[in-house]
Amino acid sequence: MLAKRALTALVLSSALLLGSTGCTFMGSVESLKPYQATDGAQLDLGNIKLRDIIYFSNGKKAELFGSIVNSGLDTESVSIQYIDANGNYSLPLVETVSAGQKIDLGFNGGKALSFGIYPPAGTMLTFYVAASSPNGQITNQLNVPVSPSLPLYSSILDSLNAPATKN
Repeated sequence: MLAKRALTALVLSSALLLGSTGCTFMGSVESLKPYQATDGAQLDLGNIKLRDIIYFSNGKKAELFGSIVNSGLDTESVSIQYIDANGNYSLPLVETVSAGQKIDLGFNGGKALSFGIYPPAGTMLTFYVAASSPNGQITNQLNVPVSPSLPLYSSILDSLNAPATKN
């Protein structure tokens, strides 16, 4: 009788243990999935990586912020252009990015890019990005959010309100 109770207790405890932890045997581990931990957009064009790209606008002044990284061994040229729904376009802004270099746009001393468009916060803008290297050219679209006035970005938005300085 004692052996029967011990066996029953063992079976029940095993069933309880497997039943309460079984989801970890079949579920994927969420922390291993890549995700975008920023409000900005990302784009990979071969060795050129655009990271945390976001457009700030206060209605009178607007600029594109983020980073461009070259993870390759060759210098590459990156152009960013805006084309509106009517086919009007801005001249492409071109940056030369050396091998292994990171260019900050709008922070860490880097200059933000100005396109002369002032959309309302909460909209999306489509930019056309091209990366040219000795191996050829890669182009793609990048949908960039226009940032609302979040407290996190107050210092950036304040810099948009500051009067322009002459260099």
